[in-house]
Amino acid sequence: MTKRVEIENLSFAYRGNPVLRSVNITAEGGDFVCLLGPSGCGKSTLLRLIAGLERPDAGSIRIGGAAVAGPGLDRGVVFQDYSLFPWLTAGENLVFALEQAFPGRRRRDHVEDARAQLGRVHLEGAFDKLPSQLSGGMRQRVAIARAFATDPPLLLMDEPFGALDAVTRAHLQEHLLALWQTPSGAAKTVFFVTHDVDEAILLASTVVVLGANPGRIRGVFDIDVERPRSRQSLQSNPRYLALRAAMVDLLYERSDDAGDAGTLQ
Repeated sequence: MTKRVEIENLSFAYRGNPVLRSVNITAEGGDFVCLLGPSGCGKSTLLRLIAGLERPDAGSIRIGGAAVAGPGLDRGVVFQDYSLFPWLTAGENLVFALEQAFPGRRRRDHVEDARAQLGRVHLEGAFDKLPSQLSGGMRQRVAIARAFATDPPLLLMDEPFGALDAVTRAHLQEHLLALWQTPSGAAKTVFFVTHDVDEAILLASTVVVLGANPGRIRGVFDIDVERPRSRQSLQSNPRYLALRAAMVDLLYERSDDAGDAGTLQ
């Protein structure tokens, strides 16, 4: 079941310091929204607010028409630091999440599901391995598999590939798109935090560019580049080049020279 996300006039301050101001975003079910901007513009804070881990000072967040009042199983979260339980194997990390999401099911079904999800990210042999026995890219694939395993309609991803080398990052971007574009995955709404323009255009259906001090929307871009996308095909795509140039120009403008912007076509 898809979920529409509505963020209206959202503002948030930390210890009296404004972090976000008057943020308005609407994402339809199945959208892939990238939050793009420099460090300190409130991207991760906005994700935490959607996750229900923080409460806004003003404005509202509604998911599927219901106001966000706290964390919920309708939102899967993937952080940059993997957030796996180090004392559980990769498979048991998934089984634990499945037990929380579907408490009435038999353990053998959870184990079978966990193995299938690990297979979808090409980690068939990792079920019995501890996180410490896996590379950073493999741990992040486990985290992604765990997020998809519980089948939430909304995925929140906070720079999940930011700490990885370029090659591993590219592979995981492809894994994520492959999962999201499956019949079951395409129903999910995704909010993905990044500071990488190329990553945003590769992944997103919509890119929201945030400026800092405080965080506010500088521009919203509809990524009308045909899927499937690859880095090779994008490099020669005129629409990609135009979108990239516009985003880079916006990111490098002084934030006090421009106000909130609407959709940029």
